[in-house]
Amino acid sequence: MHDRSIFEAPRARIPRPSPRCIINSRCAQWLSLLALLLLLRPNSSQGEDVANCDSLGSILPSSRLHFGFPDSLCGNWWKEYVTLHNGMREESRSRQAQAQAQASGEVPATATVTAATAATAAATAAAAPPSTSPLSSPPLSSSSPPPLRFLTYEVLFGCGGLGDALIGLAAAFTVALLDGRALILNHPCLPQAFEPAHVDWRLTDDVPMEPSRKYTYVPPVDAGAGSTTSIGSEAQPGPPDAAVQAGEVLRLNLKNRDVDLQPLFARLAPAANILLRWNRGVLTRLFLEAYNADREGEGGTGKGGVGEGAGRAGEGESGMRGSREWALRLRALGLRLPLATGCFLRFLLRPKPEVWQLIRPFDQQLRGDRTVVIGLHIRFEDRAVWGGGGEGMPLSLSEERVREMVEEVKPTLECAKRVQEWYVPSTLSIKWLLLCNSMQVKHAIREKYPDKVVTTDFTPRHANSMDAAHTTGQSPSSNADAPFQELIAEWLLLASSHFFVIPNSGFSRTALLYSMHPAGSAFMPPDNCFPEAPVNLTWLGTTWSRI
Repeated sequence: MHDRSIFEAPRARIPRPSPRCIINSRCAQWLSLLALLLLLRPNSSQGEDVANCDSLGSILPSSRLHFGFPDSLCGNWWKEYVTLHNGMREESRSRQAQAQAQASGEVPATATVTAATAATAAATAAAAPPSTSPLSSPPLSSSSPPPLRFLTYEVLFGCGGLGDALIGLAAAFTVALLDGRALILNHPCLPQAFEPAHVDWRLTDDVPMEPSRKYTYVPPVDAGAGSTTSIGSEAQPGPPDAAVQAGEVLRLNLKNRDVDLQPLFARLAPAANILLRWNRGVLTRLFLEAYNADREGEGGTGKGGVGEGAGRAGEGESGMRGSREWALRLRALGLRLPLATGCFLRFLLRPKPEVWQLIRPFDQQLRGDRTVVIGLHIRFEDRAVWGGGGEGMPLSLSEERVREMVEEVKPTLECAKRVQEWYVPSTLSIKWLLLCNSMQVKHAIREKYPDKVVTTDFTPRHANSMDAAHTTGQSPSSNADAPFQELIAEWLLLASSHFFVIPNSGFSRTALLYSMHPAGSAFMPPDNCFPEAPVNLTWLGTTWSRI
């Protein structure tokens, strides 16, 4: 049986680094991976003397802004998935070339398998994971072309919220990984700031994109079908429609919905492409289902919680009982819940050079040899600081209103002080990286703590307002992508922090998860600011959009 540290880090008080460890800047970065150390040393006791700086150096990045894909921490799945993904994309391009040749009369229309297609199928079959591999893949042969199997994560109207987009992307990739599909990204804004990292997710004209049917998932209690696999027509939600045919392109709307994944996607298996809209995480529930499987194997009920907070998800019920095979397969890939979201996002997304250019001036202020960074994110209700119903340009606030708002966020500032006093030795310097959706409040706090606060001068915007920003000329750059690139630059800066004092927003939570040290470094005032007990990852996983 796997121990519960697979699901979350221990809740014991995190030990402070010993004075012997704080001898150089590299060793001081111990603070940036507290959670990782706990995962690697699950038996750490209170007050343990962590002094072996040489061994720490082998796992610490040379810079907090080293956001590459740490394959040694992310399991054993990625090479096989690259092979699967690349083979699928090559097959799609080959079929497009064949169709174009047929249209021009260069190839007889009766030809069913071209030499290129056969060669692609043979190469893909040779490189395909063996039958014992935890990755799913369809049977392949050199005598017939392999079926096209894409999953396209899409946002159709505006950029949407950044947190929703990234959580949905991680969920979509989880399905693509477990269902043996090549992931495609059809998002109006993410490609403005990111380029493909390890697989090419760019949408090209060889990918089939014209849906023959559109579906919205309908929970069985609403559909009356008595099955967790129920889907219904977008026009008339209800019981399942006709079986999905091979080669179909389907649009599936799972927005705001929790789904038992495996039964649903098994019904959609013949589809050549599933155009997916989604904003709910699935990793917490899949890992919980794997844990429940262990408990049942040990004679338990399978309904026990996994650490404090699991009861909020229904007394340990994952809602993924039909996906138990996928849950166990996911864990067999060598992934751990605290790191999985960061692994997936780093595997898929590489920040563009333009984003690094935006980050560099602020990173230079934060990367002193003996500097610890506490990231603070302050978010007011959207309508309080932006026009247009919360998605327009920033409002101009009166001085009195700014003072009131600074007073409102006093618990956040006090929380940062408590974290600083608890964790950071006096021999190190402190910087607060401050992000806020009100420029005026941000400047007021910087004036109050001039030697401590580092912040940007980027105009705060909600991601869903980016299209409007492109047309109003508000960006200081002539680059039409600049507003979203500035948003991602701030997100990456927050992710580079050693500690997080944040609200329960998707922007903050995804930065925390992308940092890949989430289990012992986050605090959420006013209710969750106890330095001896950082925010529990299980609780993060049971919030509205989950992880």
